[in-house]
Amino acid sequence: MNRVLLISLVMQVLALACGQSPSAGEASPTPNDVNASRDAEVQLIAADWRGGTEAWVTVCFDHPTSSAWLLGRLSGDVALSDRADSVAMSSFELVGWRVGKNGEFDQRCDRIQFVMPSIQPQQEYTLTIQRIAADLPEDPDWEELQRRLDAVGTGIQIEPLEDAGGFSFALLERPDSMTDLEAHNVVIGMAGAVMEGPWQLKVRFRQLPSEGAAR
Repeated sequence: MNRVLLISLVMQVLALACGQSPSAGEASPTPNDVNASRDAEVQLIAADWRGGTEAWVTVCFDHPTSSAWLLGRLSGDVALSDRADSVAMSSFELVGWRVGKNGEFDQRCDRIQFVMPSIQPQQEYTLTIQRIAADLPEDPDWEELQRRLDAVGTGIQIEPLEDAGGFSFALLERPDSMTDLEAHNVVIGMAGAVMEGPWQLKVRFRQLPSEGAAR
């Protein structure tokens, strides 16, 4: 019997990122470290810590001028790790854009928040970005997506749920070795435009005064 799973994906973007209007020609900050692939370049701008377990890493990344691009698509795509632990990002906020020669935005800068078990400023951490992804299409080519799933032998069969709205589909078949969530992530990972990494940047935090001390 086919297993049918209604999957509705809601892409969440922070209110700050949605509501901020970039300034034309805004210059990006000077990078401290750069990690490039054939598709995009990611620049480490800053790594800040004010005590406690929250830390922030600011990066800028190049992307095609078409569509809107974000760091990661799946949970865990953006993570900060040391030798013992790896922590996925908690949130992010847009801090700047760059306008290319054609007048379209071709670089985005984000401030990423991590909640870590502990922070050691003198310790070296690794920021890993598995993929940079464009917005999922509102009206996807479902037949093409199914062909892509078949071409790499995923064993996944899907069916669009057009009445559900947004990027929604039924999961009809999956391998027994794969959970529903894993199958869902495979479909989402192959839908729309994606630049595959990983990008890995070495991070050392600078300790800033706490907000209370700053006041």
